[in-house]
Amino acid sequence: NRFMLKRLVISLNIIVLSLFIVQFFTTPGIVFFLTANEMSLIGKISDLFYMALLFFTPLLTIILLLKYKVK
Repeated sequence: NRFMLKRLVISLNIIVLSLFIVQFFTTPGIVFFLTANEMSLIGKISDLFYMALLFFTPLLTIILLLKYKVK
C-alpha cells in the first residue's frame, strides 16, 4: 500500500513537472517575463516565485523519495 502511494506521488509530480515544462516552452516564458515592462516588479517576482514553486516542488519530492528508497 505504501509502495502504491509512493508511485502515485511520483507520477503526480512527473505530471506537474511536464505540465510546467510544456507551459514554459509554449508560452515564450522568459522573453515575456523580461519584456513585460507594464508589469510591476512585485508582480514579476511573485510570478517567478510561482514558476519556481511549480518547478522545484516535484523535483524535491522525487529527490526525497529516491533518497528514502535507497535506505
